[in-house]
Amino acid sequence: MPAVPKVAAEEGILDFALPARTLHNKVRAFVPWPGMRASFVAKDPTTGDVDNLSLKILRTKPRPAVSPSSSSPSSSSPVGHAVIPEEVQEVRVEGHVMLIPCDDGSALEVLELQPESKRPMVPKQFWNGLRNRKLYRPA
Repeated sequence: MPAVPKVAAEEGILDFALPARTLHNKVRAFVPWPGMRASFVAKDPTTGDVDNLSLKILRTKPRPAVSPSSSSPSSSSPVGHAVIPEEVQEVRVEGHVMLIPCDDGSALEVLELQPESKRPMVPKQFWNGLRNRKLYRPA
């Protein structure tokens, strides 16, 4: 029987270039170790202050793409590098679910998360703590 390679901690970083279904499966596979982490940028629209946040994603659900034609890369982008507008990268909350857009037009629904040095929580609790800052996923 061949040896299976160990899972490295680096494999626990979410890459939003992948479809939501793939990310959801990685979250299910890697909880509790190494866990799935994602980096975000919180921007204050009034002052322009920017904070980098790292969240551990604990429970998710994939949301299929609404319109595949709207997710095509910009024709003016360099080969292999899609330019994704800031409004497409914006993370939002609908009810008790945080929606993180993926490059293919699908979205990852986050049902439970854990900020660094905090307890696990539902996205609505995290969102309330942002105090009107907008949250964006990395490009």
